Amino acid sequence: MNFGIGTSEYMRIDSSGKVGIGTSSPAAEIHLDGTASPELRLESSSGPYSFISSNTVGSIEISADAGNTGSSSNIAFSLDASEVMRIKGSN
Repeated sequence: MNFGIGTSEYMRIDSSGKVGIGTSSPAAEIHLDGTASPELRLESSSGPYSFISSNTVGSIEISADAGNTGSSSNIAFSLDASEVMRIKGSN
């Protein structure tokens, strides 16, 4: 299934269920391919947004409260329903 405007394709769901955005041949369940800085943005209408992006080759950026609208933002990592690490924005 292809999604696009005119002759330009922007998203595809292939026969195995893989979703490609910016690519017509997704190599994973969700494959995001951007020409500049591909970004996965998570945003709530009531709060700050966070994102995961790759803005240079071989690099990844994970950002909490990218718009700097909250206070004391954190990035937490959990395994088996238990927090194992937290990066705090302030002390």
